[in-house]
Amino acid sequence: MRFFLLIISLFSVQFLMAQDPQPGGFIYGWDNYDNSDTPGLGAREVVWNTEGLRDIPHAPPEGIHPRIFFGPDDIPDIKSRLENLESGQAVRQQIHAYTLLMLVGTGNYNQNADYALDDFGNRWVGNAGHWSAESHYSQLVAENPNVWTDVEIKRKHITASIMSMLALECLLFENEMNEDVGVSYADLAQDLAKALTFWASLAIDDPLVEPSSNHFNHFGGMHTAITYDLLHGFMTEDQRVIVRQAIAKIIPDEPRHGAYLPAYTCTSNWATLNSFEIIPNLVLEGEAGYKPELTERWMRTLHTFVNYGWYSSGAGYEGLGKNYLFMPTLIACAKRGYSLLGHPHVRAYGQQFLPAITQPFGHAFTSYDVWGGSGEDAETGGYKFKSSDAIGLKWIFPNDPTVDFMWKNYIQQWIKNDSEGYVYQQILPDDSYYNYFVPAAAFALDYSPGDWQAEADATVEIDYFADDRGLAVMKSSTDKNALGVQFHCRQDMGGHTHGDRNDFTLSGLGRIWVRKSYGGSNFQPTWFHSTILIDDEGMGVGDPDGDKCRQPGKILEYTPDEAMTKVAGDATYAYSWEWHWSPQTGDHPWLGTDDWTAIEETWNDFQYTPRSEAHFNMPFYEFPHWHQEGKFERMVKRPFNPMEKVMRTVAMVKGENPFVLVVDDLKKDANTHNFKWLAQLARDLTIEETVVNLNNDNYRNDVILHEPATTGNRRLLVRILNNEGYDGSAPNAVMDTLEYFDYFNGTPYNDNPNLDRPRLIVESNSVEPDFKIMLFPFVENQELPTTNWNTTRDTLTVIFNEEEQIFAFPVNNDGRTEIEIVEDIIDDVNEIAVSEIAVFPNPTSDFINISLSKMPLQPLEMVIFDAKGSKVKKVVLTEQKTVIDLKKLESGNYFYEIGNEGAIIHSGKILKE
Repeated sequence: MRFFLLIISLFSVQFLMAQDPQPGGFIYGWDNYDNSDTPGLGAREVVWNTEGLRDIPHAPPEGIHPRIFFGPDDIPDIKSRLENLESGQAVRQQIHAYTLLMLVGTGNYNQNADYALDDFGNRWVGNAGHWSAESHYSQLVAENPNVWTDVEIKRKHITASIMSMLALECLLFENEMNEDVGVSYADLAQDLAKALTFWASLAIDDPLVEPSSNHFNHFGGMHTAITYDLLHGFMTEDQRVIVRQAIAKIIPDEPRHGAYLPAYTCTSNWATLNSFEIIPNLVLEGEAGYKPELTERWMRTLHTFVNYGWYSSGAGYEGLGKNYLFMPTLIACAKRGYSLLGHPHVRAYGQQFLPAITQPFGHAFTSYDVWGGSGEDAETGGYKFKSSDAIGLKWIFPNDPTVDFMWKNYIQQWIKNDSEGYVYQQILPDDSYYNYFVPAAAFALDYSPGDWQAEADATVEIDYFADDRGLAVMKSSTDKNALGVQFHCRQDMGGHTHGDRNDFTLSGLGRIWVRKSYGGSNFQPTWFHSTILIDDEGMGVGDPDGDKCRQPGKILEYTPDEAMTKVAGDATYAYSWEWHWSPQTGDHPWLGTDDWTAIEETWNDFQYTPRSEAHFNMPFYEFPHWHQEGKFERMVKRPFNPMEKVMRTVAMVKGENPFVLVVDDLKKDANTHNFKWLAQLARDLTIEETVVNLNNDNYRNDVILHEPATTGNRRLLVRILNNEGYDGSAPNAVMDTLEYFDYFNGTPYNDNPNLDRPRLIVESNSVEPDFKIMLFPFVENQELPTTNWNTTRDTLTVIFNEEEQIFAFPVNNDGRTEIEIVEDIIDDVNEIAVSEIAVFPNPTSDFINISLSKMPLQPLEMVIFDAKGSKVKKVVLTEQKTVIDLKKLESGNYFYEIGNEGAIIHSGKILKE
């Protein structure tokens, strides 16, 4: 019976391979799994959407090579694009520069020759001495058994990855001469086959290389497998047998992560990072050494990761700093019946998240966690996520204007030039986990040659909100000089998490002002982020790895609007508790000692929009571990620096003169404490001047930062609108430089000054500092805004060139200061003030009370809207206390406005449980 089913299965696969290409590839492989949590795909449903996806053909029949990213039938099209498209020509030239360097060595490689430079004079290989693999490659060709003696792993990867590039050149240009070395590619292929086979023989005899180990690096990881796939037609069968044996030795018998975990715990970046397992296995598909069980279990992990480890907003659970979808791998899987390209999370990643984190001026991005941040360049940051995702998404969505604009910003010449050229310098050969250049060539496509600004106007969404992760991105417009803010509250705990709840960044006038710290574990503590220190303490960092801050924050409000978009986050819990976790089948060994208690909180305790799935209500202490089968997280907590409140509201005020308001509500207890407001600055900024006038009329408490004159004439106004306890006798803000030091040992970590962090610090010694700060980028000699407070300091008038905007700062029932634009302020004692309105209980299940401390001359009207902005209820407030029945409304978030005659004097959010 099993033989009969196998014949049916093989027939079905052969039938599918004979079918025409399908949009987004094939999904029949998912029929092999059920919807159980283990070992199935989980109960979360997927609504596939193949609209706009490229038609992808099935993989070639088993035994036919190449077969991973493309098949033999695709070769003519790839050659044509490498020869005729600007992107193709650029990546082909860069590949050739690396392979030439490997063939001739640094002594014969001319860094100033035409083959070494792009059209703009940039070197294809930035450091020829570092990237040269000639000595190792020539020894492999000569079959020197000592080739890898005392050689670090990095050198093996450099050599292997450049060997894969040479294999691609040999495959595509078999009948051509390599004019720069005077040898045909057919002859170069013979040497390459000899080198690969000899290295394989060394790996076969290496006792460290075996499937249960993690020593895939000793045989070049997936690079050598791709070399075999591309070079297959040039090899003898004896050579193939040896190389297949070596590849099989670096393929594990089981996935290293996720195969037997509950579906909802497959949230680790290792799911896709472990492409070094599946790609070599698929290279051997149907041949000796292939492991079908590995494919089945690895694909299950991949599906559950995209389904649970990625969000509907397009953001990743771990953040983009160390987490990617590795789109070329998804393409390879789609060719075999395991397509995830039509998954809504993949679409949201390419069409929503990546465009959102693009800097307003383009060409750079900002992201979070290890190796994320804004990048190293002082002016523009320059951070780029992994090229595999940018290249793969453009290939998958070939005609999508938003994805095209993302690709243009990723690969185009830098902003100061903006010429129509392709810069691949950020793609490097050395990566122990993935191969970037072969997919870059296989999927090379040009971006639209249209006007950058016109494309931005057509595609950029100025407001983006990941309510699942706790990230808001706000821009004042689609213009390159627009003001841009990212607000990071983080409602999950995946990845190498920093102590950065309620962190923010600021860009404007075409540059970065407040940046996100870039780098590894040494940047985890709160003082490396634009947040708050209380008595010089931030959030507790520590777990088995010693470098994580996993305590979630919580988004309290997100209100997008044409005039002002605002977001608020609560980090009280993250500051107040220290966490520790120890994967166990039993209890955590510290439970009950030194104030450590089990963490009973659940995901829904921190979600802006509570989720109905069962695992969102599972206590963290009981949550299954993200990596170790059969174990639980066993998270415990103890008091760290208990706070009464740590809440922040950030408002992007749009219009002709956009600016940002940052309002912090902070209180530890009834005693005076030291509070430090931090902004992590671009390292080329310095303080130009400070101006202090604490009178309510023309109020100024200013720090003006400026960039070097050689860069431009841009300035940043930091106006400290309120800081309790400040008397004006000394500057209210100072800059310092925080050395890049080892947090755990207290010693300098690196002497590179580019890693040091200049910070702006606003300090307060008070019970509640009540920080209110305005941020306004401007150019030299531009008129600054005038700010006038009312006598009670709860209403602020901001004047730009005689145009006024009035802002009210009512405090809600949770003790958080809200930010409201008001058209008119009611001063008459017979009328109601903003602070005299109470709305409670909130959250609520059945009703809401509206309490007015006194009645206005004219009745007020309360209008309630659902999350989509549709009006669902309207009530006229004719009594000092009104009870509104909400029983007929579904559970969820609602917004309300209270006012009369078109003037809104109070607004807020209601959570209906």
